[in-house]
Amino acid sequence: MNLHELFTYDDGLLYKKNTNFIYSSINKDGYNRVVIDKKEYRAHRIIWEMFNGPVPEGMIIDHIDGDKLNNRIENLRVCTHVLNSNNRVFKKTSNLPVGVRKHRGCFEARIRFNNKEIYLGRFKTAEEAGNAYSTKSTELRSSFLFKEQL
Repeated sequence: MNLHELFTYDDGLLYKKNTNFIYSSINKDGYNRVVIDKKEYRAHRIIWEMFNGPVPEGMIIDHIDGDKLNNRIENLRVCTHVLNSNNRVFKKTSNLPVGVRKHRGCFEARIRFNNKEIYLGRFKTAEEAGNAYSTKSTELRSSFLFKEQL
């Protein structure tokens, strides 16, 4: 299938060829999806393939900033499932700072990386625990980005 015959790309969006019609909708997992001949494809994969060719076997397309809807080509990269799962440690999931939970009257900071949980300690305030997480997150993120460039 020649993707360039079906779509044009502009700033992270796919348009039906020769129209102003944005050719995607959001699926139940929160990704932009495109349906071609009754088969669903994720828009970020189509965009990647339009610029770079087929995704290598065993690899996936990762959103660098973690935003599933940011399909700008400069925000997409090919990586392994393990490296992609490392990105999850940087996402906020509660009202507390990322990586922080309240436990027995104090705040614990933990981070997951390479499918392992790293305990960062107990702190008197959520802010201190959040700072510990942020410091470690920055360290791990730079390690992750370095591995991607190898």
